[in-house]
Parts: sequence; structure tokens; C-alpha cells
Amino acid sequence: MDEPRAQGAPGGRFGQPLPFNLVPEIGLRDDTGLTHEERKLVREPRKILGLPELRVSATAVRVPVFDCHSEAVHLRLREPVSTASVEEILAATPGLRAYRRSDNPSYPMPRTVFARPEDRALVHVGRIRVEPEDDRAVALWVVADNLWVGAALNALQIVELATKNGWLG
Repeated sequence: MDEPRAQGAPGGRFGQPLPFNLVPEIGLRDDTGLTHEERKLVREPRKILGLPELRVSATAVRVPVFDCHSEAVHLRLREPVSTASVEEILAATPGLRAYRRSDNPSYPMPRTVFARPEDRALVHVGRIRVEPEDDRAVALWVVADNLWVGAALNALQIVELATKNGWLG
């Protein structure tokens, strides 16, 4: 079944031509200008983290790659942090591969994440940096193979963690 066309877009499955292109709109827009995909990007972290008031802003962009989703993530924390401390915390997180500033390259790309099966099962985080003007603001580049790491796997990992810690009834 074809996806609905973006408003005002020419014909085609994805609304706009994809080769050598990026399309900053996935699906139909609502009255506020947000698309269904952007609404999901706002709703899901709130739901997963149990933080209904979490401030999230997103622009969904269709990128013509075969596998993987990528996100530019910007966080504002309660306390000041250093890039080195964020790299350390992320590097110690199970199921995640952190790319440090000293790595070459210092960021993941769909093509390289997809290349090795052992990498496909991880969430990859790079371009880790604390903003020079605000030591509570962290920027990250995140890539994951959405066929291997997605909502179903995340749900399973959350249930495993909850069971391990005795959080379930």
C-alpha cells in the first residue's frame, strides 16, 4: 500500500524524487505543520521514559539509504558535563557503540553500520560534543539499523531489565 503523499508534492511513492536528494517531510502534515513521523518522534521518548512533559522537537527527513535510521539529537541536561564524561557514559552503555572524538571516523554512517552483522544489532552514537556556549547542552549523531534495532527489540530489552531488577509485579 502506498504511503499518502505529502501536501503539495508531485506524484510518486515518497512525494518527491529520492535519488541524490533529501526530503524534509515524511507523510502528511497536520494543522500545526508536523508530520505523522515527527509526532512519533515527539511521543515515543516521552512514553518510553515516562516523562509526558519532556520537551522534544523533531524534523523527519527521508534519506535514500537502504537500511538504518539516523538522528541528530540535542539534549539539555540539568548539570554541566564534559564531552569526555558523555563519551565515557555512552561507551559503558550495553547495546550501544560510542564513537569518540579520537576515533576515525568519529561518527557512524548507515553504510558502515550495515556492513557487519555484529554492528547491526547496536545503536551507534558519534559526533558527541558539548556545546561551547552551554555546558549543559549535548549534541549527538545516532544511527541504528531499524530492521535489527527498533521498537520490538527495545521493548524486549526493557522487559528483561524490569524482570532482572524485580520491577514487575
